[in-house]
Amino acid sequence: MNNIQKFIKLFKLNVIHVDGVPESYSSEVYRLTLSNQQQVYLKIPFNKGGGSFEIDFTKVNRYIWERNPATREIFEEGYNSIKTLIDLKRTLPFYSLYDSFCGVAWCAKRGIDKHKAFLNENLDELKRITNSLDEMNI
Repeated sequence: MNNIQKFIKLFKLNVIHVDGVPESYSSEVYRLTLSNQQQVYLKIPFNKGGGSFEIDFTKVNRYIWERNPATREIFEEGYNSIKTLIDLKRTLPFYSLYDSFCGVAWCAKRGIDKHKAFLNENLDELKRITNSLDEMNI
C-alpha cells in the first residue's frame, strides 16, 4: 500500500480523485478531492534534494500556521507524539530566510513574469523576516 492509500485509510477519507501537485522539491504533494467536493492537500516529506527536512516546516509555517495559528499547537502535539520536534523558535527564522531566497531564485530560473505572484510572496517574506531581525536587534 502506498503512502496516499495509507493516509486515506488512516483518516477514513472518502476520496473520489487524487492529483499530484508538481514542482515540490522536498516532498510529494497531492490534492485529494473528497466526496463532499472539499479539497485536501497531502504533503509527504522526503529528502529529495539532499537538503534539510527543516525546510518543510517553513512551508507549514507560511501556508498553514500564519494563516490559521490555532493549528500550530495541535500539529506540534501530534508531531511530538511520534517524534521529538526540533527547536522551531531557533531554526525557523533561518530556514524561512533560506526558503524565501530559494523562492526568488526559483522564479528567476523559471521566468519572473510567469511567476510574479510567487516572486512577490517571497520578496514580502524576506522583508518580513529582515524587519523582525531588526526588531530583535540581530
